[in-house]
Amino acid sequence: MTKEDKGLDELLEIVYDFVLNPDLSDDERKIGLLAKADLERGRYQIAVLNQIIASFQILAVEKKGLSSEADEFYKKIYALLIKDKPIGTNIGYMGINGSYLS
Repeated sequence: MTKEDKGLDELLEIVYDFVLNPDLSDDERKIGLLAKADLERGRYQIAVLNQIIASFQILAVEKKGLSSEADEFYKKIYALLIKDKPIGTNIGYMGINGSYLS
């Protein structure tokens, strides 16, 4: 198993656990399900992480916060994005690329 495969498996496990949580709002679960589908189709992991982050940021502003479960998931995903993003990637720019909810 390559390092990339291990990273994908870890990310998929985090997303699977998230979408199965019964305490999520419909929008929070929708973000997770769309991200899961993208990862299973082989979409670039950094792009998926970025879109998850952007989606939760927009949702948090619109709904004046996230559930505690989504907040914990957001923190995990953001840490993975920071760890795995290529050197020189502008995080501020990455956030404008769209949301799963738009």
